[in-house]
Amino acid sequence: MLKSIILSITIIALISCTVPPKPVYRLMPEAEKSAWLYGQEFIHLDNDSFDVALAYDKIWTNNFVFDIEIANKTDSIVLISPEDFYYKPVYSEEKLEKNKKFMSIFPAKPVEALDPELKILHMDLSQSAADASYSTRQGQLMGLSVLDLVFDIATIGKPTTEAEEAQEEIDDLERRLDYAENELEHENRSRNIGRIKDQWRDEALRKTSLKPGYSISGKIYFPMKYHKKGIRFTENLLFCFPLGKSSFTQVFRREEFLVGKLRN
Repeated sequence: MLKSIILSITIIALISCTVPPKPVYRLMPEAEKSAWLYGQEFIHLDNDSFDVALAYDKIWTNNFVFDIEIANKTDSIVLISPEDFYYKPVYSEEKLEKNKKFMSIFPAKPVEALDPELKILHMDLSQSAADASYSTRQGQLMGLSVLDLVFDIATIGKPTTEAEEAQEEIDDLERRLDYAENELEHENRSRNIGRIKDQWRDEALRKTSLKPGYSISGKIYFPMKYHKKGIRFTENLLFCFPLGKSSFTQVFRREEFLVGKLRN
């Protein structure tokens, strides 16, 4: 009887520990015309001042990532600032009517794109902190080594037991391992920081004074919001791209895919 109870509790505990797979999201443009290129659906937005090509790319570290190319058709230099771009949810009249209380508590606030220059600065600060931590630890280990050396000099000529000699060898080995571990940890941390910094530096759309007749391209990163509680209230997101005196807008439909429910 006791074994059956224990078995039942164990099975229940194991089942409760199961983590379901998260849904996968895609953003599809609500546009009459589009063109596909290497698996991405591009849309074209333009006026007398700018040509804009835009495509949803992926989700990366809880950010919606877009590819964008902007061509300046004006006679003036235009400052392109990715952090000025933003999106906000688009609620249907039916859902607004059903969820007035929710909307009064959680209004549809714009979500601004991340600033690549600020992200790169954060990476530089992270590297500075990592270097300081590494140097501090190495200094501490060096100080312990110096203390051991002073003790060895002070005890020259004094008899030692085999146990003391063995302990000294163990302590020396542990210090060497601490040195190596600190070195390896610093290398890995610096490598990760450098990899993320390179992605922001080389792939992101950077702040640029765009000359007339020139174009610039890169990735834009929008923090994912309205996809937890708000997932029940909106499927559409309105993305806005202020450029000079112009402003381009485009609605994207959020589609959710679940494991085991995708049709072949």
